[in-house]
Amino acid sequence: MLSGGHSAPAGVVTAAAGTQPHIMVIVDENKGYSAAQGAPFIIGNTASAPYINNTLAATYTSATNWFSNVHGSVADYEGMLSGAPLGGAGPTLVDELASAGISWKAYMEDMPTTCYRGGPVGNYDPTHNPFIDYSSITSTSQCNNVVPYTNALSDLNNPSQPSFVWISPNLCNDMHTNGIMPPASCPNDAVATGDAWLASNIPAIMGSAWYRQNGIIIITWDESNGGDNTGFNGGTGGHIATLVISGNSHQAFSTGGNLFGILRGIESTYGVQYLGASAVPANGDISPAFGQVPTTGSINGTVTDSSTNAAIAGTTVSYSGGSTTTGADGKYALTTVTPGTYAVTAAATGYTSVNHNVTVSAGVRSLQAFAL
Repeated sequence: MLSGGHSAPAGVVTAAAGTQPHIMVIVDENKGYSAAQGAPFIIGNTASAPYINNTLAATYTSATNWFSNVHGSVADYEGMLSGAPLGGAGPTLVDELASAGISWKAYMEDMPTTCYRGGPVGNYDPTHNPFIDYSSITSTSQCNNVVPYTNALSDLNNPSQPSFVWISPNLCNDMHTNGIMPPASCPNDAVATGDAWLASNIPAIMGSAWYRQNGIIIITWDESNGGDNTGFNGGTGGHIATLVISGNSHQAFSTGGNLFGILRGIESTYGVQYLGASAVPANGDISPAFGQVPTTGSINGTVTDSSTNAAIAGTTVSYSGGSTTTGADGKYALTTVTPGTYAVTAAATGYTSVNHNVTVSAGVRSLQAFAL
């Protein structure tokens, strides 16, 4: 078994094979961080969650000061995907990744068909599938990347495995229910059910070709127990467990953050633009918990008309290692750039090309604006 403030997606960039990190997000449901949030809870609950506590949290990294944004699955899931609980047209994280030439796939346990946009089926709940909330995904071929969970492990061992992966377990396995809410077929101990699912699936994921190539697994919860209204930077969704599993994640992580901070960490690791509230540093950044020593940087900026200051869409921005095109707001991102100094050129039809020398350092987003 396995709010506004959006930036337009960056254009396609050519990167050397094998340089892109592999990041996976697994989202569980409605459980507090510890006994301080009341039962049921995760950290310290060795009776119901022995795998999480005795293996994952004990061996890898547990974020001890992480919080949900609000109480409500749709808003929290959409916040992690787009930086704002709005749905609609996008852009989303995966729009940015696709535009940057970074592959992705979302696996929904018990979803009946690829790009299914109907209501609940069995233990599948569409409110835990934020990808179908955005027309930038559903109205394009990207929707073919939103698939049932059944083929996840084979995909992770495929030579063309996706770089970014999202997994939503079903209503029983994501700890959502306690046998008293639909579906009543779920076992009474929701935490134990979800822990058993992780114990069955995480070792197989960690044994995959995907994980062996810079794999990072983030396991988080969409919100805490209903009575926990604490938050971070104004949030009210409660204190949640968040685990980071990678070959280099073995350290304590007490820095605070929220679900927007998870999005920010993923964006910064891939070198794409921050979306919505992920652009606010006060929401935190999970990427230091990855334990990865960065080997590449990125070049980001905006191309504008020097006379009107208007953004110029469709500008080609290039350097010796690749090229990209600006989005509707003139923004661009060249990702996975080897450290060094490069001559970067911006060229658009009807304008004189402009060159700038840009120095790139590992783990740093180098900013360079162009006025044509």
